Amino acid sequence: MLKNCIGVITIIILFIAVYFPSRHARRYDYIVLKNILNELDFRKTENVDFKLQNCSYRDMIMKNEDVIALPEQIRFRKPLPGGEYKPIDCAPLVKSALIIPYRQRQKQLEFFLKYMHSFLQNQSIHYRIFIVEQNDTLAFNRAKMMNYGAKVAMKFQYHCLILHDVDLIPMNTANIYGCTKSPRHMSSSLDTFRRLVNSNLDPCRFSPQVSKYVMLPHKKEKASKDRFQILQENNDEQWYDGLNSLSNKYLVKIEELYTHIITS
Repeated sequence: MLKNCIGVITIIILFIAVYFPSRHARRYDYIVLKNILNELDFRKTENVDFKLQNCSYRDMIMKNEDVIALPEQIRFRKPLPGGEYKPIDCAPLVKSALIIPYRQRQKQLEFFLKYMHSFLQNQSIHYRIFIVEQNDTLAFNRAKMMNYGAKVAMKFQYHCLILHDVDLIPMNTANIYGCTKSPRHMSSSLDTFRRLVNSNLDPCRFSPQVSKYVMLPHKKEKASKDRFQILQENNDEQWYDGLNSLSNKYLVKIEELYTHIITS
């Protein structure tokens, strides 16, 4: 009986999370659907056939359909080595690197890769997926993995960097995975941004009807006893700690569906 009750409650919570994202809207300002196109930073990517017309994003944004797909329903074109994809029927105006910090989430990773390749290809953007794996027994350092991903992605000439979790799945076609004129917060449930606030930068958010995500189920890691001290130290060191303080002890491997960055 208890298990059945828990199951029903879980379904209700998931339903509310997916279909009523506006419950968070009162907390922040956001870009309404009709203005999203003007907020995106479009630019023609390099090495594109000049005969091709520019890809169009207006209809996709204004239609804004919910995407719900079971694993067996997901279809996508095989990307280039390293998980790179370029549309072949139009010239993309968006070039983005997805950077995903990762450790010991194999089932989630398999689903995430299939889903995101399908989702992003339907957006007609030029993208590449970077999986940054922490290969040690220390506490998982998500921020550091993102920094490694950013460092490598920029070497591959990607300047629009999207920092993403492997357990978050986007649900809306209008949620274009491209950069905006100001730093962008992709999902709509978090409203604390330490470094942006300290740098006098306001994050850009799209309408809640565009920023719906589902979190894949997973076992949470045990919180570090020193987490509050670490947060304070990070706050003190943020002006000089980051890409410049990374070591060169990492390996880049070109996989079939992603570029694999392995740190030690």
